[in-house]
Amino acid sequence: MEGLTVIMPFYRNKGMLNKQIEVFNSYPQEVQKRLEFIVVDDCSPIGDRAEEVRLKTGDYDFKLYRILTDLRWNWLQCRNLGAKEAAHDWILMTDIDHIIPEKTMIKIMSTEFDGKSFYTFPRINWADNGEYKPHPNSYLMPLKRFWKVGGYDETYAGHYGTDGMWRRRCEEVSSHVFLAGCPLARVDREDIPDASTKPEVLDRKDNRDPKALEDIRAYKEATGGGIITLRFPWKRII
Repeated sequence: MEGLTVIMPFYRNKGMLNKQIEVFNSYPQEVQKRLEFIVVDDCSPIGDRAEEVRLKTGDYDFKLYRILTDLRWNWLQCRNLGAKEAAHDWILMTDIDHIIPEKTMIKIMSTEFDGKSFYTFPRINWADNGEYKPHPNSYLMPLKRFWKVGGYDETYAGHYGTDGMWRRRCEEVSSHVFLAGCPLARVDREDIPDASTKPEVLDRKDNRDPKALEDIRAYKEATGGGIITLRFPWKRII
């Protein structure tokens, strides 16, 4: 692989972003030079914004964007925006509480993948390397394949639990390969307090209404509505 763009949404995860930068800075220099790291802040409030983190990045390209509309669970546009701005032909999309271990990154960068497939990962616990169930929303794929799928449909922005729709659309146009031996490492809030969004900040169970998703889907089918991407305003920070 000539180069890779890693895309991660951010929401009030300053400590976790610092850890991610530390990990990226630790990769071998020859790997860093072929990497791009894109972080998209999902309209975090003042005091918790990614741009407030003092970042000292390494030899990889780093880009930081901010979505300007405050909407719950708008990671769909975060990933779409990252894909829009990606400089490399391959992208790896995951959540900010998932670290890409050096061995996994080196193996990815040294492998030639099938351009008509999408790839998913096993998962371990970052603290003790213990096995953990695979993450359902981490993907490696060609950038062209991402847009062939159509990107994430932001008609559903603001609703939690939409990642399964994306997976089904991927499977309609691509073959799926599980990258055994290339784990991502999940970070728990016990290790880094803001690794993932705390329930008291934004509870996943709030606003989780399957009927609302079905109503949106039915409306789109009735009106012939297509996939909507980059729905809300944004700006580049770095």
